[in-house]
Amino acid sequence: MEVRLFDPERDDVSGFAHVSVAARGDGRPYWPEVTEEVVRFRLRHPFVGLGPAVYWAAYLDGRIVGHAYAQFPESESAHLALSEVTVHPDVRRRGRGAINDVGGGSEWR
Repeated sequence: MEVRLFDPERDDVSGFAHVSVAARGDGRPYWPEVTEEVVRFRLRHPFVGLGPAVYWAAYLDGRIVGHAYAQFPESESAHLALSEVTVHPDVRRRGRGAINDVGGGSEWR
């Protein structure tokens, strides 16, 4: 597996969205529906007020099988990072979502 920075302006947004849609479709009724359009919008417009966003994608055999995201609040919360790791259901339970696979957090900024 290879993990690298993901640029929503030039990288495979459809593959990124496919992972998000598959991961959210695992039977959790309290999660809102996720579509490719929603993912595209969120990638290009991170949540306001939470600082800059950084994305990574995990590739296995040339396709995106997971992704990670972090936002770094500024000012009084500058010591925090908000993050999420998402793994496609087909490759879960194999250690693919381990935080060490996406840089361990300390190198994210």
